[in-house]
Amino acid sequence: MDESPAENNFRTYIDEHELALSDQIITLLWRDHPEYDRIFDETGKGKCAQDIRYHLKYLADAVDAESPALFLRYLEWVKSLFASLNIPRDTFSETLKAMKEVLKKQSSIALNYLDEGLKAYPELPDRHDSFISPENPLSGVAGNYIQALLKRDREGAMKIIMQEMEAGRDIREMYEYVFQVSQREVGRLWQTGNVSVAQEHYCTGATQLIMSRLYPYVFNHEKNGLTFIGTSVGDELHELGIRMVSDFFELDGWDTIFLGANTPAKDILRCIMDEQAKVIGISVTITFHLHKAREIIDSIAENPELRGVRILVGGYPFNEDRELWHRIGAHGYGTDARDAIRTARRLVGI
Repeated sequence: MDESPAENNFRTYIDEHELALSDQIITLLWRDHPEYDRIFDETGKGKCAQDIRYHLKYLADAVDAESPALFLRYLEWVKSLFASLNIPRDTFSETLKAMKEVLKKQSSIALNYLDEGLKAYPELPDRHDSFISPENPLSGVAGNYIQALLKRDREGAMKIIMQEMEAGRDIREMYEYVFQVSQREVGRLWQTGNVSVAQEHYCTGATQLIMSRLYPYVFNHEKNGLTFIGTSVGDELHELGIRMVSDFFELDGWDTIFLGANTPAKDILRCIMDEQAKVIGISVTITFHLHKAREIIDSIAENPELRGVRILVGGYPFNEDRELWHRIGAHGYGTDARDAIRTARRLVGI
């Protein structure tokens, strides 16, 4: 296959043509499968087109990150979601085939990823077990906590946490075995259609509030003289993970600055310089936001005043592809908050 102009910047091509491409894919699907008129009404057809745009974005960023594993994990997520919605099992496979046809002149790498996806798709699981497992030492607490949140009983959830803290529980355990696990479980319940987006957002907001009430347990440790900055890319709503990581750094004696999401790259760089931070942690939850993390990393690398700053990354894409942190230009990554601390200490030599 001859290399096209889009081959070298496939993500840009998708960004510029996603609407036209999704229309072409929909047209192809309905041409080859007239029975879809019985399965999907006009609203359903519109949702299919929107889903296809998501498929294209995830494919483009997997190609950009040189990571077929990320695209396979996305396919697994979609298969589980579609199963929960009772969408016919072969619908997504047919969509991948139509994507191949429409993109055949654009990127040989993307076609390879689609081929791998089609081959693997039948064996991918369409159900996932609860994140509240018996191996979790606080599984009972986590289960009660999430049930309170799902009932919108924020005060009840707070009471569960405070009872544990007053009994002498290590706050790190609360973060790791209750907050982190409950957020993952709520995500799984949304994916399987058992909770709404509104419920998911309520659970996240309630956990953020409860964490803020625990700060007297966080901000009372001896300092080591080092500063850590935590941020998440672009407009991501899932900033709770990097907030937990920042709190772990605080507990480890670092001065921490939590920037959250939506902080422009130039302001992040200014903050690093003003605070003389040794490590910046960048969190990515959604695969098609990887390029935003790369932009921040490139900006830091290009600034001669920041040559000594170590860049730590984390989040879903990096846990799925354990070499991605290196390809994106970071100095290291953490699988979770505890691992992030170990990695940061190694990077700064303490």
